[in-house]
Amino acid sequence: MLFFHQAHPTPVKKKYRVYSPSALTSAYRMVKEEGITVYRASRMFNVPERTRRDRFIGRIDPDLCIMGKLPLLDQLEEAKLVNYFKRMADLGYGYTQQECIAVASEFADQLGKRTKDKPLSMKWMKGFLKRWPEMRVTKPRALEFARAKMASEVVVMTYFDHLETFSKGIIYWISHI
Repeated sequence: MLFFHQAHPTPVKKKYRVYSPSALTSAYRMVKEEGITVYRASRMFNVPERTRRDRFIGRIDPDLCIMGKLPLLDQLEEAKLVNYFKRMADLGYGYTQQECIAVASEFADQLGKRTKDKPLSMKWMKGFLKRWPEMRVTKPRALEFARAKMASEVVVMTYFDHLETFSKGIIYWISHI
């Protein structure tokens, strides 16, 4: 009898977290309210038993279903940053990724969540863009000479009026944090 061995066997990737957050919550509720065993609930809702048990004994918060570390800034704080970046974009000033990181680092420093000597990284920026898909990175286009020449005095004056109003709002906002 001949046996053939594969020269380089391909590893089988195990699927990670194939259950839904609602299944996890339902299994937790069944154990707490109905009194069924953790093993049975994990089989009923197709949730790993160790995952279910960790939440049941209190090692992990039952409502938490996030992989990895939590973001440095909470959702409300990130929403403030998003609004600031959008407002500045409306005024015609778009930030680069490095400038966004610098602004967010300064904000985290003001909140006492990070020090100036430990700024945020590009990894934080990638996570930020995943959490806020409406914030997209675009490359600026060169402004044509004719279009730049056509800018009227009224448009320019309106721009600076908006900029002055906005900067007063930022100063007020920063002084009340």
